Amino acid sequence: MVAQGVPITTFDIDIVPSPEEVNLRSLLALLLTTDLGPLDLLGKIEGGQGYPELLPNTVEIPYRGHPLAQTSVAFLVFGFFCGFASSG
Repeated sequence: MVAQGVPITTFDIDIVPSPEEVNLRSLLALLLTTDLGPLDLLGKIEGGQGYPELLPNTVEIPYRGHPLAQTSVAFLVFGFFCGFASSG
């Protein structure tokens, strides 16, 4: 899959889910019924940024008929070069 025009091969999926119980239950149901391959479930990424901090830095892309919030390429590139420094 080419997302946001960047053809980078990855061998796993990193997910930082919303910590709300209803979301975690939906995620669990999805994981029990699909084979997504290697998956990393993260509470926060480097720099201590969790779902609430990451959400404003996402873009919505369609995936199998559903919207998927993906961290923007600009945020990832900036974070890589700045060490994902926390703004707080």
